[in-house]
Amino acid sequence: MKHLIKLWATTILALGFCAFVVVGCGKTSASKDAVTVAEMNQVMSRMSMSPVGAPKTVEELTNFAGFKGRPFSALPAGQKLAIDPTSHLVIIVNK
Repeated sequence: MKHLIKLWATTILALGFCAFVVVGCGKTSASKDAVTVAEMNQVMSRMSMSPVGAPKTVEELTNFAGFKGRPFSALPAGQKLAIDPTSHLVIIVNK
């Protein structure tokens, strides 16, 4: 019985945190400005504190609800976005 209560509490906490992240980015999601690397790193920071954890790939991060319908900042030719596995930050690297 205690295991079931703990499971429900963890689930409710995870859902509450996800709602906090989406609501906390309300201004960002309403804006049609291009998504910047700084914004992606802010979301990475918030998501890393969640029970689900931070995204492992840039593709997982770009599917974040706060970024839907917004363009991403253009990158110089021959470069792409990546997640640094040590710092858990979005960085620009050569292809």
